[in-house]
Amino acid sequence: MRYFKIALISLLSLILLTSLTLAQGSGAYTASVTGKIVDNEGKPIPDVEVIAKNVETGYTRGAITTAGGIYNILSVPPGTYEISALHIAYGKQTKVVELGVGERVTVNFTLVSKELQVGEVVVTAEALDYEVKKAELSVPLRPQQISALPVNTRNFLELTSLVPGMKPIGATFGSGALQPTWVGFYFEGTEFKNEIVEGGLAGQFLSGGNPFPLDAVKEARVITQLYKAEYSKAAGGVVSAVSKSGTNEFHGSVFFTYRDKQLNARGPFEKEKPGFKRRQTGVSLGGPIIRDKLHFFVSYEGTFLDKFATVVVGPLFSQYAGTFHVPFGGHVGLARLTFQPSVNHFFDFSYYGRFDRDYMGIGGLSVYERGRLFYNRVYNYVLKHQYIISPNLMNELRINFQRYNWEIANIAPFPTPGKIYPSAYIGAFSHAPQNWFQDRYALYNDITYAMGNHVFKGGFFIQRLRYEANQKLYLHPIFYFQYDTSTAPYQARVGVGTPTVEKWNTQLGIYIQDDWNVTPYLTLNLGIRWDYESNMINNDFAVPDTVRRDLQQFFPAKYFSTGKDRKPYLKAFQPRFGFSYDISKEGKTVIFGGAGIYYDRHVWNVASDEILRYTWKVYYLDFGPGKLTWDNRYYNRDELLNLIAQGRVPAPEIFLIPNDLKPPMTVQFSVGLRQRISDVLLSLSYTKVLGYNEITTYNANSKSRLTKKYGPIQVWTDAGNSWYDAIYFTFDKPYKPGSWGLNIAYTVSWTYDEFDNTIYYGYLYYTSPDMLKKAPSSLDERHRISINGIFELPFGFKLSGWGTFATGRPYLVVTGTDDNGDGVIENDYPAGLGRNAGRVPGQRFIFKYVFAERNFNLRLSRDFSYRGFTLTLMLEAFNVFNWTNFGGYVGNMKSALFGKPTSAGAPRQIQLGTRISF
Repeated sequence: MRYFKIALISLLSLILLTSLTLAQGSGAYTASVTGKIVDNEGKPIPDVEVIAKNVETGYTRGAITTAGGIYNILSVPPGTYEISALHIAYGKQTKVVELGVGERVTVNFTLVSKELQVGEVVVTAEALDYEVKKAELSVPLRPQQISALPVNTRNFLELTSLVPGMKPIGATFGSGALQPTWVGFYFEGTEFKNEIVEGGLAGQFLSGGNPFPLDAVKEARVITQLYKAEYSKAAGGVVSAVSKSGTNEFHGSVFFTYRDKQLNARGPFEKEKPGFKRRQTGVSLGGPIIRDKLHFFVSYEGTFLDKFATVVVGPLFSQYAGTFHVPFGGHVGLARLTFQPSVNHFFDFSYYGRFDRDYMGIGGLSVYERGRLFYNRVYNYVLKHQYIISPNLMNELRINFQRYNWEIANIAPFPTPGKIYPSAYIGAFSHAPQNWFQDRYALYNDITYAMGNHVFKGGFFIQRLRYEANQKLYLHPIFYFQYDTSTAPYQARVGVGTPTVEKWNTQLGIYIQDDWNVTPYLTLNLGIRWDYESNMINNDFAVPDTVRRDLQQFFPAKYFSTGKDRKPYLKAFQPRFGFSYDISKEGKTVIFGGAGIYYDRHVWNVASDEILRYTWKVYYLDFGPGKLTWDNRYYNRDELLNLIAQGRVPAPEIFLIPNDLKPPMTVQFSVGLRQRISDVLLSLSYTKVLGYNEITTYNANSKSRLTKKYGPIQVWTDAGNSWYDAIYFTFDKPYKPGSWGLNIAYTVSWTYDEFDNTIYYGYLYYTSPDMLKKAPSSLDERHRISINGIFELPFGFKLSGWGTFATGRPYLVVTGTDDNGDGVIENDYPAGLGRNAGRVPGQRFIFKYVFAERNFNLRLSRDFSYRGFTLTLMLEAFNVFNWTNFGGYVGNMKSALFGKPTSAGAPRQIQLGTRISF
């Protein structure tokens, strides 16, 4: 290990010295141009000067053709460019091309001698070139879609549900069989991954707020499979987005949207329309400080929402039913400076900040007093420097600091207890208060070198992360009842101790990749990356000797760390291969595919719980025959603590982590065919994703079956697997001003896993590793259709809209009794059935009872222009046909609500909006 550390330090020192003298932007958020220049006889022309100029900012980038006539313009910000080819013996030609995020676009030229050419030739290059030839499975969210499609929360991530394989999960999204935790998110080339808890994107755990100002987002690309080696810590897909920047002209906008209950339909569980009011407002401004060199852009958006939640409980708890006020306030802003002092240097600084305040956890079976007050904060600073060393070599250095903080507190005053019945959840919430921090200090460096038909790219990142958790779990004691009619609980849980845990972690990633144009028609993407993490699972943690002595007869030695025997995982090598072959030889019919290995990481919550259970102890107290005798005074926290002090209850809950816990991994394979017909692109593909090392826990000591000295013994295991097979079909006609655009995606898929929703699924439901069995995932949608379009109408009106239609997902069905005698009623399935035997039924829509999710959103807008100012009036309707999308189906067969929904998606909502821009 000593020699590994020396080698690692030496390697990092070498790379760091290189990056201080060099500096290209990661393909995650930039674009590039390649091409071949020939004469009118098809012979390559060397030494042609190629200039790319951004038509909005004036920024320029240059290249020189090789002896084979090849040129490469590396890593430019997305936007519209004039690509000009100049040679002393030939006439100048210019092509205008739109470069999107992550695209590598081919722009070829055929030059003729000055004697034969009359004037400069200016043409528009093909817009779909990259989309036809790419090897990855990805979908662009183009600037026109982000600006024109109606987005209810102004969170552009809503539009990821238009991408085949992506599935909405609350306010965020998953991919295939994988939860949001496994999806990587990059904004302006820096990572926004939530390292501490589940949720995927920093700031979206528990939050329904808007992560970015919509008016600041220029475009994005969603890659579901076969992303290149430059992407790290993303086993389930990547979303890469870029912001707008200032231009050579001053541009700004102010918008306001409004909705209240008069503009909403009544929900299926509402006796009358609840009070509702939402105001969204924002301002953006950008322009030049020094034309063609220094530009600024700022944007702010605020959401102010008076919303209501409906509680639907069993008949014995009708006094808790009703509709309740749950306000939300959110603020998010971005500021950006871009500076090109010379053609070889480009600087980019941006700041991002977000703050949300919300009431959450109210509705369905959860009564109002079980709600929580939620605070959410994210701050991000990034400085980037691009250095063009030569026309074929460039480097980018990025420095980033990010803080993510969230906290929750109970609405119910301390020490109000919580009571959990099959048909109602009453009183305080178990896992509040909490306060979490994630600080990221990051250094990224990427180097790109173009050589003939190859574009080599390599790089590294180093991140130093600080994690802190303050968790007072079960500070409010929680009581569990078997039946709605039960007069005494069968179990109580209470926590006490020191609630703060802090750790530091270092992450390193290194990669190299090659985009190789083997022939004009065959492209290979070859790459490999390696990731390392110093302290993913508390490498220095030592299990107390008393625990080791008491439990070593039940578990292997790997569960009892000495503080020296947990080693960082060193085998995260990830080869990745992609190809595309133009069988038509005309850029019209392309077959593509590839395979790869993709590692992710475990959230720190896994490691923090191990420590926390020894500092903040959670006790389980069982009541009934042969156990503690119930007395109503035990509803008092102090009385429970007295029982603990008297030694009448088992030792508290503990967590055991195996020393060889491996990071999660997927193996991906895809193959497909694309066909271009004029400006329409059709695609048909098959993909397979196998998930390994997926972790969850199981309570090995349920009902004290191992020992009465301890309460629950939660054992982490990485034995979980998932399976995802899908066929994707897409129809893509990009929108053009003065015309129309239409995109359709259809997915048929089969999704299986061994536990659902969260890594803590087993914590709630499993008592043995044998319970990890293959079953339909809660993300298993057999069919999903999405459609979006933008249409220009007569009299200056514009109509845009998008919709999704999906078949029902499975849900858990249990008998409601402890049939297997393990003390848990949530893992006792009906005879002959397994996990997730229920499935949300389809509702009436065209095809009888097929789709359980049906939603369509529309916007009608009209611009009025006067002296450089434009007034836009907007009318938006979400769920315009007022379809009911039921959810929250009760799977407990003992519940009075068994098989019935307890919640529903939003009914029709109409919104008015206006914008003034210049």
